[in-house]
Parts: sequence; structure tokens; C-alpha cells
Amino acid sequence: MAAISVNLALISSFLACAVAQLLKLCTSWYKDRRWDSKRLLDSGGMSSSHWATVTALMVAVGLDQGTEGHAFALAQITYYPN
Repeated sequence: MAAISVNLALISSFLACAVAQLLKLCTSWYKDRRWDSKRLLDSGGMSSSHWATVTALMVAVGLDQGTEGHAFALAQITYYPN
């Protein structure tokens, strides 16, 4: 459990996902002037939580281990959906 609490890549990925999901809720309120709590768990749309999560993962791995390792290559491959 202690290893997870200091894993920068994991923490930044989860935080980016949470921020993206909250932004979906805020943008839906701005657009429709009503709170739609379903948007917190919705997939797709802007902002994309997948994009935010994988980008945060790539940046964290790149800063921590460099961009020439296997971990960065795997993070980069998950960035592209198809």
C-alpha cells in the first residue's frame, strides 16, 4: 500500500481523470444551466477523461524515468485509441 501512495504516475493519472470528469459536470452546467450528475460517470465528450489520464501518465513516466524506456513506450501506445 505504501508503494501506491508514492507512485507519481498513478496519482497524477487518477487526479487527471477526476479533474476531467468534474470539468464535464461543470461544462454541462454551463451549457444547460442544470447539474447533470450522470456526466460524472459518462464516457466520451469533452473533456475526455481517457485523454487526460493517459497524458498525465505519459508526462509522469517521462519525467520520472525518461522518454527512452519501455514504460514510456507503453504509456504512449495506450494514448492512441486505435
